[in-house]
Amino acid sequence: MLTDGDFDNDIPASGLKADLEGKAAANENLYVQYLAIGTDVKNIPEGNADKGLYAQKAGNTSEVVNELAEISNRIFKRNEYAGYSSEDSGLEFDIPLRKLIVFAQGKDVKIGSLKNEEGGEVKLQSDTAVSYSSTDGAGLTTFVKSTPVKDTSLKGQVAVFADESPIVAGNYTLDVSGADSIQIYYEPDVKFEAGLYKGDTKMEEGTIEGGAYTVKVGFVDQLSGKYIKSSKLLGEPKYTVSINGETQELTGKDGASQSIDVEVDGESLELTADVNYLKDYTDSASYTFKVCTLDINVDAFKSANLKTLEDGANQITVEATRNDQPLTKEQWDAATLDVVSVNKDGEEFGIQWDVQKGSEVSTWIVTPKYKKGGMFATETGQADVTINVSAEIDGDGYGKAETVSVNIKDDKNIVDYLKRYWKHIVISLLLLILILGYVPPFKKRFARSIKKRPSIECSAEKIGLRDNVMKGNFEKDLASRLLPYVPETGRLTFSPTPVKKTAKVRASGGGSMLILNTSAFAGKEEITFNGMSIQENEKGHHRISASTIIVVSTPEFTYTCIPNVQRTANGEIKRGKRK
Repeated sequence: MLTDGDFDNDIPASGLKADLEGKAAANENLYVQYLAIGTDVKNIPEGNADKGLYAQKAGNTSEVVNELAEISNRIFKRNEYAGYSSEDSGLEFDIPLRKLIVFAQGKDVKIGSLKNEEGGEVKLQSDTAVSYSSTDGAGLTTFVKSTPVKDTSLKGQVAVFADESPIVAGNYTLDVSGADSIQIYYEPDVKFEAGLYKGDTKMEEGTIEGGAYTVKVGFVDQLSGKYIKSSKLLGEPKYTVSINGETQELTGKDGASQSIDVEVDGESLELTADVNYLKDYTDSASYTFKVCTLDINVDAFKSANLKTLEDGANQITVEATRNDQPLTKEQWDAATLDVVSVNKDGEEFGIQWDVQKGSEVSTWIVTPKYKKGGMFATETGQADVTINVSAEIDGDGYGKAETVSVNIKDDKNIVDYLKRYWKHIVISLLLLILILGYVPPFKKRFARSIKKRPSIECSAEKIGLRDNVMKGNFEKDLASRLLPYVPETGRLTFSPTPVKKTAKVRASGGGSMLILNTSAFAGKEEITFNGMSIQENEKGHHRISASTIIVVSTPEFTYTCIPNVQRTANGEIKRGKRK
């Protein structure tokens, strides 16, 4: 409706707004656009977009063109690009566009090209020159008293930039010259989408499992397939989300996508999402899901003593339900139940679990058992036990897991250890007794300082003979060395041939040893041990040590032997350690 607002007397101006709103409401797809033209407009009703009434005013000829352009964009759902400056000619698109329309006014206006940052040109789909009307109107009438004067300054150009593929987001440069004013309009190339998500996975229509989900609504970049996080060119969309009849309204600031966390249960889920954005752009999406919620109820013992673990009193009862109803026998028979238990470090808990079907349909009984190897191989302490039930329902697989904590108390005592390890203990004691038989003081050994070839100093007693050094001999009996608790025995030869003297000796501890054949040396004044001979009536075994000085005297030589002494390489006498 184009008018100067000056109505005939039979049209009441006071009811103009209500009358126009009534006409718009008479038809669902009817909208009323009122444009008042002239500087002295008398009647301008207040617009009401919710009821389909739009009202504007144009005070002069130039404003008429701009207002008509806005009306055209409203009809064809185009949006004006805000913030364009002819000085830098820059345009920034944060979403893909279906087309860009440039309306420039000016006597010598010319619209050139639209280029992206790389210099690539967007296709110029159409280029139309516009100007004042060439007709003179309908002439003079009762209401038109004088011939209207044409405004010959009204000239302009309309250019439409579009291609088979969308204008991608980015920075562009618009080439326009000779323009007094420039209006830019755009049509977004985005897709409204709503979806039900489990994590990052969008659920397809069909059967879903009950639980926590997220409903996402927003616009999708059709080039990348991803939700647009924000966009100034999309304004502030108003989303309406309905979940099983419960409605919630959301506003997407700067075109941002929105999300709602929902808990899905029941038999079905009806999801509907609507959006209203920019100048009456609308879109909607709807989905229907069948819901199958598999739940399990776990009733577990809190703690159990290790010794009575398998007595049947410690059980975990598991019941499975589908949408709060027990599984059918067929579903129960095909279902599986797995048990996993870990300790506080997250490692496998040393225990076994016996799983049996319960006496009632849709139930199981889980009983703890000793780990292979028995009670002593079974772990004790706190265990986190995870029960996992898997079932096939209406051809789809479902799973539900629940974790409970149980405590296995270690109540073993010394008697249990003796019963378990008595063989090991006996064998260990026998081995210990055997080993001790080779360790002093249980095993008497010869002093380590005794030389295998002790030196015998031969001192000449007659003129014509010379002093010299010969070697004696000390050897151990092999059997005495190998047998536990048996003192080592051996033979010590302390004088050379032809007066060879050999003592049979036995270790007696503390570095000493006993002469077993004492009688062979008793009453022999020519043989002394540390300067003393063995008395003829001496009974028992005569005790000597590794450092005892043994002397054998003959008319020709005096033989001196110390068991732990031998001559060094330079001829000096080296004495061993005395014990």
